[in-house]
Amino acid sequence: MNSKSLLATLCTPLILASSAMAQGADLCANAQAIAGFGLFSFDNTAAIQDGAPDPLCNYFGLQDVDKDVWFTWVAPSDGIFTVDTCGLTIVDTKIGIYDGSCAGAVLACADDSCGPGAYQTSVSWNALGGNTYLVRLGVYPGAAGGTGQFDLREEVPTTNPATGHNYVVVTNSVSWDVANAAAQAASYNGSPGHLVTVEDQAELDWMLANLVFDRPWIGLFHNTQSPSYLEPANGWEWVTGEPLNFVNWAPGEPNDNSSSGGAEDYCEMFGNGQWNDAELNHLPTSQYIIEFDSGSSGTPYCFGDGTGTSCPCGNDGVAGAGCANSNGPVSGATLAGAGGASLSNDTFSLDVVGVPANKPGLILRGANQLAGTLTGGDGLLCTSGNTARSHVQITSAGGATTYTQFNGAAFGISSYGAGVTTNYQFWYRDPVGSLCGGNFNFTNAVGVNWVP
Repeated sequence: MNSKSLLATLCTPLILASSAMAQGADLCANAQAIAGFGLFSFDNTAAIQDGAPDPLCNYFGLQDVDKDVWFTWVAPSDGIFTVDTCGLTIVDTKIGIYDGSCAGAVLACADDSCGPGAYQTSVSWNALGGNTYLVRLGVYPGAAGGTGQFDLREEVPTTNPATGHNYVVVTNSVSWDVANAAAQAASYNGSPGHLVTVEDQAELDWMLANLVFDRPWIGLFHNTQSPSYLEPANGWEWVTGEPLNFVNWAPGEPNDNSSSGGAEDYCEMFGNGQWNDAELNHLPTSQYIIEFDSGSSGTPYCFGDGTGTSCPCGNDGVAGAGCANSNGPVSGATLAGAGGASLSNDTFSLDVVGVPANKPGLILRGANQLAGTLTGGDGLLCTSGNTARSHVQITSAGGATTYTQFNGAAFGISSYGAGVTTNYQFWYRDPVGSLCGGNFNFTNAVGVNWVP
């Protein structure tokens, strides 16, 4: 028995229960179905190991999850989700997440990730809405089973009001390249993610004050093919390609000095914000941070390009736009958010392009999203509920306009606030060359989640 097994056994009281009392199935094939979010009970007191060892579950030299019980869960939407037992049991838990079935790939696995001195576990993974996932909850081999609860929740990114960027900490002990791929596969409000890049001291200070992390990967790597590459400090680059204008190496780092003898070409961040160069597979690095650059600038929806409700007379527009207008049969006006929907930063705007020149229009606002409703015009109405409209906008000679006034006075009633989701669309006159004879049209719509 290794030292961790011995300590876990001494610190875990003996709990007697029958298998009939188990919460969670002892066999993966009989995994207990759970739904939604919140706290779920488990009892693995008498459970017998059912699953196989896996390299992602390699902690303290052992890849097994002992005394495992199984749950099956369907993700309600795309997102990043967490299962943890932090503060919810005294059992030395070890948790794995499986893709789809008992034979599915292990997506994430963790042990002792709730903080220093804790034997409980937190693990996060990227999920796709409608897909099934299995939760394998057990103990570190040699530890006693018992009872407790686990929390299942969605990780909602935290917004930096100074930039409008969003951040989420993912707890999953994976190599840097796996973390990088997972970050790029994630999205929030239509914005793709990437491993976090730290542009300056102000951004780092905000992260330290608002995010909870221990040793996460960040998006800095040593480009050994760079003309400036030289060990240990030259040739480091951000995954986004942006300039490396700020570094915060810990004293003596980078040093390309690995205990395993491997090259240290990837960057982790300590809990104090300082950086360390590490090898690709670095077991102490138990998290990664995803950054979404423009996720709070709104999510476009309700396109008149044939992907949803048909336009009034078959006048489908170009991809991502509203229904076609008098600019031609392959046209359509587009609405997009920009600047980050932060109330304190106050840089958000709605930008309209593709409208015929010098046409009057209005920004419409509503609490609800519509899939697209015919209104007698040439386009689709995509928002409703507690509706309001702005003052008249006249498009430019290039058929564009920008709107920046979102306060209550502009719309007549309160239109935004922290935590409020608002939907916007641009209505415009188009009497010359109207394709369907309706004399007015719409852009697509944009849903905006306002943040402090």
